[in-house]
Amino acid sequence: MVLIKRGSMFKQGSGDGLFQRRNWKKRYFELTQEDLRYFQHEHGPMKGCLDLSSCTKDSLEMVPTKMSKDPPTTWCLAITTPSRRFFMSMASETEMHAWAFAFLEAFKMNEDGGRKTYTAEGQLRGFVKEQKVKKQSSLSKLKMTPRNHKT
Repeated sequence: MVLIKRGSMFKQGSGDGLFQRRNWKKRYFELTQEDLRYFQHEHGPMKGCLDLSSCTKDSLEMVPTKMSKDPPTTWCLAITTPSRRFFMSMASETEMHAWAFAFLEAFKMNEDGGRKTYTAEGQLRGFVKEQKVKKQSSLSKLKMTPRNHKT
C-alpha cells in the first residue's frame, strides 16, 4: 500500500447515528489507491475507511460552493461509492484541486489494474507537471451537482 496524499480536511457525517446529524468534523486523511482512511488527528485513532477500489473518475464530483459564511462548505468534493456518498471540504481552492487530482490518480490506477505511477516514497512521478498542463481539462470533466442532492 503506497500513500498518494495525506492531510487535514473536513468531512460530513453520514447521519447514521442516534441523532442523524450530518455535521462537519475536521479529520486527518490518508489516500491510497485502495482506500481513503481518516483519523481523529494525525497520530490519532482511525475513525473510518472509505473503499475506493470500485471508483472511477465519474465517482468524483466537485460540489458547487454554498453561498454562506460557513467555512467547511466552501471548497467541497464528493465521492460516490457503492455504499455511500462521501462529502469532504478543503480550506482553499488550491487544496481542493490538489485532492481532486490525487483522487483522479488513485481512480486511474484502479482502472489501469494497479499500474503504479508513483515512487516508493509516495511522491507522484511527473504529477506536478501533468497537473499544471491538464488542470483545466481534467477538472472541467468533473460533475457539478447540488450539494443537497441525495443518491
